[in-house]
Amino acid sequence: MTYEFREFQPDFLEKQIDLAFALTDEKKYQPQLFLGNLKKTYLSENFDTSTRHYVFKNGEDVLTGYIVSAIEGEREGKTLASIQAPYAVGYNKEVENLLIDKAISTLKEKNADKIVITLMETDNQLQRFKELNFEFAAESYQMDKRDVNSLNVFESHHEVTEYDPTVHKDIVTTIFNKSVGELFGQFFFNTYDRKGADRYSIQLILDGEEIIALGMLNQSDRRQKEFRGPMIFFNEEKELSADKKTKMMQSLYFTHFTKFGKENIGDVQVFIFGASITDKESYESLGFSFDSFGRYILNLS
Repeated sequence: MTYEFREFQPDFLEKQIDLAFALTDEKKYQPQLFLGNLKKTYLSENFDTSTRHYVFKNGEDVLTGYIVSAIEGEREGKTLASIQAPYAVGYNKEVENLLIDKAISTLKEKNADKIVITLMETDNQLQRFKELNFEFAAESYQMDKRDVNSLNVFESHHEVTEYDPTVHKDIVTTIFNKSVGELFGQFFFNTYDRKGADRYSIQLILDGEEIIALGMLNQSDRRQKEFRGPMIFFNEEKELSADKKTKMMQSLYFTHFTKFGKENIGDVQVFIFGASITDKESYESLGFSFDSFGRYILNLS
């Protein structure tokens, strides 16, 4: 055998981050991987590293490929597991297949009933998972990235207020909990605290003390001229037409661009999911055109 699997070691973390970014350097989307977060997760006392798999060439110390999987817990009496697409140097199909087979067999040994993966509908690895009987279950989210100068954002139609954590944190937390859940809110606040207000723009459209719309945009860690904003949140209790939402989006993005300086921004990335997909028309009117990411399931029982 040309390749060998090795059990997880802490020094693998930097290697897997470097490999992931090297493979996606020229791609439209890059993963969000941070060494500090990975160390906190992988090195915690109860973390199961046996579902992380690493391939090296025999006798060499250069990481050739890796795959991430996990047992997620019980859902409706079934053990749910997850798997991610593998990373392999040069997109080596032999290594990718070794990793996929190893991950699935390990999850089977751990009595998984279902394995879930999320992939872009045009991902070249999707066919491999379909061959393994992964079946489409639902759309997970949609994503796009556009050059800032291609977006239809030239003016603000509203008065916009910058987020102040001493004033707005509680109400923003409530919005997150209602719209996308507590975990997303925790991730947002952790990221905001890590990056700071100079790299993370949160803008609000208010009616008195009530938030009508909230927009976020933050600078990528790897691509300094790439800025990411997960979505724009609208107050679900307000009846807002598509035209009103479009104008609010323009106002929020215009304020983001003014804060950072449009000349300092190259690309703007956005993703939408859940209820926010109903606002897709407004995003498209700004110039976005989305790629779809699907959720696929392999039933083992």
